[in-house]
Amino acid sequence: MIKTIGIAELQRRASQVVNEVRSGQAEYEVTSHGGPVGVALVRLPDAHPVGITPEDLMSTPYFTAPAPSAAVRRAQLNAVEAARDAAGRAGT
Repeated sequence: MIKTIGIAELQRRASQVVNEVRSGQAEYEVTSHGGPVGVALVRLPDAHPVGITPEDLMSTPYFTAPAPSAAVRRAQLNAVEAARDAAGRAGT
């Protein structure tokens, strides 16, 4: 069963809450002003005891990678094209 915890209480008890989650004693949903804020603290399967890798985090159902904005994608494509031009391989 998932418990709820307010953000202020989580700040005061962060280490204790993380230890409870890590040991499998509890799962938490974080709330702000009485409403959920969309953060769930659950133990990851086979979580590394001193932390998790980015790959572990991205494989959980709680992680959604933000899509880059159109401006960021344009800048990335422009950087790739500039590198190709500088290498003398434009248009290949």
